[in-house]
Amino acid sequence: MPWCHRCKTEYRKGFAVCSDCGGELSDEPPPPEKPPVYAREAYLTTARNEAEADMLRAKLEAESIPVLLKFRENGDFLHLYTGLSRFGVDIYVPEPALKKARIIAGLCNGTDEP
Repeated sequence: MPWCHRCKTEYRKGFAVCSDCGGELSDEPPPPEKPPVYAREAYLTTARNEAEADMLRAKLEAESIPVLLKFRENGDFLHLYTGLSRFGVDIYVPEPALKKARIIAGLCNGTDEP
């Protein structure tokens, strides 16, 4: 059966060109895609409350640094139940972005070690 390596689509016999992208079809199936490798998360800081965490998250995401928020203790339950959490919010970023995130968050000046 012919395959389009660009679209990863299988065709019936008799087709020579992909109807989606116009690429030539091959008798060999495309190689399997490797699953994406994600960086481990690294602890950045603890925000006192959700508003502080949201402000820091906005600053980091504006610099294309993804953010993971984890509520402390049973703060996630309180957040769901009341909309607030008084236990603080731990902020995590991908490990490769930790140094840049520390600078953005004002936790170091770029020359300090964590």
